[in-house]
Amino acid sequence: MTRTVVSVSLIALTSYGAFGQGPAAHPVFEVASVKASKMSAVEAAKGRDVIQSSPDTLTMRIVSLVSCLEWAYDVKDYQISGPAWLATDHYDIAAKGAGPVPEAQMKLMLQTLLADRFKLTLHREQKEVPVYALIHGKNPPKLHTSDDNSGSGMKITGNSVTFPKMSMALLADLLTKQMDHPVLDMTGLTGRYDLTVDLSGSAEDGGQDTETARIVRAKMMLGRSLLPVVQEQWGLKVEGRKLPAEILVIDRAERVPTEN
Repeated sequence: MTRTVVSVSLIALTSYGAFGQGPAAHPVFEVASVKASKMSAVEAAKGRDVIQSSPDTLTMRIVSLVSCLEWAYDVKDYQISGPAWLATDHYDIAAKGAGPVPEAQMKLMLQTLLADRFKLTLHREQKEVPVYALIHGKNPPKLHTSDDNSGSGMKITGNSVTFPKMSMALLADLLTKQMDHPVLDMTGLTGRYDLTVDLSGSAEDGGQDTETARIVRAKMMLGRSLLPVVQEQWGLKVEGRKLPAEILVIDRAERVPTEN
């Protein structure tokens, strides 16, 4: 349940979590409700949070405090250090401002709300963290630039599946879900690409070429690892590194928030 883009430079990485000023300087919501989420077993199994913002409202459903901090401070989950329940307990938040504000100000308002309702206090530390860098391989990348005909959504054609209009940052986020450390886009590629994967039959499914078999192979590939595809079919590479990052260290947070 994570989001955002990381720059290729170390300076950008260390300033990536521009955490802003202290809560006292932040604007506040006019009204807000914060309560423990009463999610169903199905919702809990899916693990899907909902974050919707408009110029004057913010709605968050089935969100962990980690997800709230990610959105409020523009950080990734690996930049948050605190007790385990920050990622496992879920909450529903509904808040309304006195009038329309930019999203950047809405994030400051959420920072204030979290400090108020969860008695949240935190500080920042610089730490070296293990990451994976998404970079060019030995040869030029084998990528097809998207155009107006690229469409949207996964497409299966013949023995291939195509993910249209993918940025390298989005690919890095997708890879992060399959790795033990975050993947950072360091390719320097700023465009969007139609990423195509060869779905030729394998020994695991008897090499069947039915549409159902191709869909199964596509899901298996997404559920396991895209690394072989990234390196062999797209000409990119993923390598381990240690880079400095600014970490949000949670000093205090109450598990049961003040609701109203």
